[in-house]
Amino acid sequence: MLERSHVDGVTLGVHHQRRYSGLANGIKNIAQIHDLGDPVKVVIHGGAAGLVTRGVHWIDLTTELFEDEPAEVVSTASSDKLNPRSETLGLFGGTAIWTHLGGQETVISVSNKSSIAPSTHIYYKNGVIDLADNLDVVTRGRDPITVAKFPAVTRTGSASETLFSGAMEGVVTAEAATSRILDELDAETLSSALAEHALVALSASIGALEAGKTGHKVELPIDPNSELGRQIWPIS
Repeated sequence: MLERSHVDGVTLGVHHQRRYSGLANGIKNIAQIHDLGDPVKVVIHGGAAGLVTRGVHWIDLTTELFEDEPAEVVSTASSDKLNPRSETLGLFGGTAIWTHLGGQETVISVSNKSSIAPSTHIYYKNGVIDLADNLDVVTRGRDPITVAKFPAVTRTGSASETLFSGAMEGVVTAEAATSRILDELDAETLSSALAEHALVALSASIGALEAGKTGHKVELPIDPNSELGRQIWPIS
């Protein structure tokens, strides 16, 4: 599809709302304001939200946040017949760990035995940003006096200092993000959620499925023209 869009001159984008919401830039700005440095790990965990159904959006977010693509993945992904859209569509639970090119990790762990909405935690050397469903954040850091006295990363401590709590500047609602997508489609000037971004996230998701199926680590990206790249996974 991506190749054909280039050949035929078709404007092709994807409905990855988080890219249009300004979320990654909002998180980066908060981290910069509070001198957190670069993110090292993102952990998303909770109930039956879909390791792939929603996970493809999460891995796209962390790829934008890290500014590094996933390089490999291990996974325990497995499917249950719980998908409300159709009994023929899988709903995958389990845990997937993607290692990005810069060494950062994305961890998504969801259970098909729980209805608890997933929570998102972005870890830095001495701080953490907790992301709410409405895209508000709580930013916490370690006590700076303790960090200065014992700077080694192995001297762990709780993130007891609340640095910021609330809405991030420049981050918009899902409705506003969708409006931005439609405006760009009308103008044929897509800039935020390109099909190339979707291909990276899709490759990462297929890798997690294959890793769960085989029990082996999968190297990324996956060649779309390979046997694995052409395999059909009934998911929605």
